[in-house]
Amino acid sequence: MDSQTKLTILYPNQIDYDNTYKRFNQRLPNSTIRAIFRLQMPKAIVDKHLELKKEMTKSTYPANRITHQMFHGTKTSCDPMRLISSLKPSCISNCGVCGIIREGNRCVYSGNGGGMWFARDPSVSHGYCGIRQVKAMFIVDVLAQESSDILNVRRDEAALPKFLVLFN
Repeated sequence: MDSQTKLTILYPNQIDYDNTYKRFNQRLPNSTIRAIFRLQMPKAIVDKHLELKKEMTKSTYPANRITHQMFHGTKTSCDPMRLISSLKPSCISNCGVCGIIREGNRCVYSGNGGGMWFARDPSVSHGYCGIRQVKAMFIVDVLAQESSDILNVRRDEAALPKFLVLFN
């Protein structure tokens, strides 16, 4: 890991692909998955997330009780299918997908008064993906003491993007 996010395209014979496909397809069965990527975020983002997780486990619950794998839909300004060949974001600004790939989830870009929203069900996050032909949804490890179908967090380091699903 270094200062840029590494994207790895996953294939149907891989366990991460199969697990992601099943979770996504259970609630959005009419969608066609175009690609699934594993994201290895920059070291600084991962380190801050792990530091918060360590801090939270000292005062509350074990790590497996505060880490929730949630969905986060976002809009694109670019054609996200270009990620398949380039494996790097192409937009400079105003693209949720490219921004999250570069910087992780950031409260400053949230239109919700500084909080970021995540859903356990991809059909809830689907509405945030916009109207483009190919949509994008992240699967994110979210740190929160509560367990809920929808989580709002107000600290950047509470969210660590793990996978990106492109679909239509």
